[in-house]
Amino acid sequence: MIEKTWQSSDVPPEFLEGAAAHLGIDFLKEWKLDREFLELHTREQLVKLAGEWKLKGGTSYDQMKRPELIDNLSGCVNLVRLPVCLTKLKAV
Repeated sequence: MIEKTWQSSDVPPEFLEGAAAHLGIDFLKEWKLDREFLELHTREQLVKLAGEWKLKGGTSYDQMKRPELIDNLSGCVNLVRLPVCLTKLKAV
C-alpha cells in the first residue's frame, strides 16, 4: 500500500496536467468519486452535486445534513461523472 505523503495543494495543477498527458491519462475518463472528494465540499455544494448528477435519494438531498450527504453520495461511485466544476479548472 502506498502511503500518501503530500497534499494535493502542494502540487501545481500544471504539473498534474503535464504528468497526466505524458502518461496518457484522461481525467475525464479516469476520475472516480471517493469520500475524500466529497469531504472537500460544503453541505450546499454536495446538494448541488447531487442535483448535477440527477441522483434521487430516499430522502430529499436538500433535507440531509452534511455527514448524511457524504455517506449517501459515496455509495454512488459508479453512477456519477466528472463534475462540471472539475472540467473548468484553471492554473492558479
